[in-house]
Amino acid sequence: MPAEHVDIVLALVTGYFLKSAGDPVPPTSPYVREAQRWQGEVVWEWLCERRGWLS
Repeated sequence: MPAEHVDIVLALVTGYFLKSAGDPVPPTSPYVREAQRWQGEVVWEWLCERRGWLS
């Protein structure tokens, strides 16, 4: 798989996690938004590292 394709998937996953982190917290899973925010930040850092961007 070309590196560009991996970066596209990482960008999509980052967007999904960070967007979802801003949604209302469901009463059945009080920590899900916190976990999604963390996952989004981790994937963003990974993407920045791969692309040579300063985060």
